[in-house]
Amino acid sequence: MQNIGTPLIFLIVVVVLIAVFGLIAAQGKASPKYKAKPLMTPTELAFYRLLREAALPLNVAPQVAMGAIVNTVAGLDAKERIGARNKFDRKMIDFVLFEDSGAVKLLVELDDRTHKAEKDAERDRITDSAGYTTLRMRGAEARSIDIIRTAFVAKLAAASLPPAGTTKVAPPSRRSQAGHAAAE
Repeated sequence: MQNIGTPLIFLIVVVVLIAVFGLIAAQGKASPKYKAKPLMTPTELAFYRLLREAALPLNVAPQVAMGAIVNTVAGLDAKERIGARNKFDRKMIDFVLFEDSGAVKLLVELDDRTHKAEKDAERDRITDSAGYTTLRMRGAEARSIDIIRTAFVAKLAAASLPPAGTTKVAPPSRRSQAGHAAAE
């Protein structure tokens, strides 16, 4: 019996070790949790192609993380800062139009069935508070370069106007001040 017991115990130990190593190896090769997805939907891609031409000489960046262009103001305590940041840090902007210097000129949102008015209004409040102008276009509106160009030029022009009921007065130039001094 002792001759049979030793090989049997050895066999059981080997089987257990194989099973343990098999489980460890299987955990290392668990099914993947991530997969690639397209940068833009087909509708966004078609709009992007038109927008690039319509926006010249500006550059167009698609799918920009809001946290890349928006930050919280100084002076907030940690809880306020985290709360404010949580409102925008996982949000994406469809398209950002910017100059070669990197200065952002306009945010463009292509509204489709996935956009909800209430959430869009909150996003616009955040970007407006940060000093950005947002142009929202419906997919049906965004079918030609001329329509897109007209919409964003009008939006940029409107953004540069003073608020209703105010008058924008330019400060006096040095030349006009020098003329006043010479006249006195």
